[in-house]
Amino acid sequence: MSEFPPALPPGAAKKLAVILQCIEADPDFLELCPYPADDVAVLQQFTSAAAEGEDFVEEDIPEETNKWGRLERESNKLFKMLTNFSSKLDSKDNAETMAYFRTATSLLDKIVGIQERAANLKQINLFHETVLTVMEDVLDAGQRTEVMNRLKAAIKPEV
Repeated sequence: MSEFPPALPPGAAKKLAVILQCIEADPDFLELCPYPADDVAVLQQFTSAAAEGEDFVEEDIPEETNKWGRLERESNKLFKMLTNFSSKLDSKDNAETMAYFRTATSLLDKIVGIQERAANLKQINLFHETVLTVMEDVLDAGQRTEVMNRLKAAIKPEV
C-alpha cells in the first residue's frame, strides 16, 4: 500500500515553485525545457488547471440558468488577473506603482459591485424558477392563469 500523502523529495516544493514561475514568465518554457514528455504533460495539466482557478465546466446546466454564475466566475478571474499583475510591477518605478493602485482600486470596486449584482440576480433567478416549478406541480392550468393574472395586476396595476 502506498503512503498518503506521498513523501516529497527534499527541495521538491521549491523546485516546483521555480518551475511555475518560469512557466508564468515564459509561456513557451515547457516546449523548450529538457524535461521528459510525461513530466511536461503533467506540468501542462497542472498549469492549465491553476490558470482556470476554481472554475469548472457545467455542461449539464443550461446556459440560461448558468449565466449569473458565469458572471461571478468571470469577475473572479478578472480579480485574480489584477492581483497577479501586481507581483510583476517594478517596485523602483513609483509612478507606475501608484497608477496601478489607483486603477486597481477603481476596478476592484467595480468587480465587487458586479459580484454582488450577479449573486443577487442568481438568487432572484432561483426564486423565480422555484416558484414556477411549485406552481406547475401544485396548480392546474386554470389556477396558474389566475395566479399569473393576479401577480401581473399587483406588479403593474392598471391606472
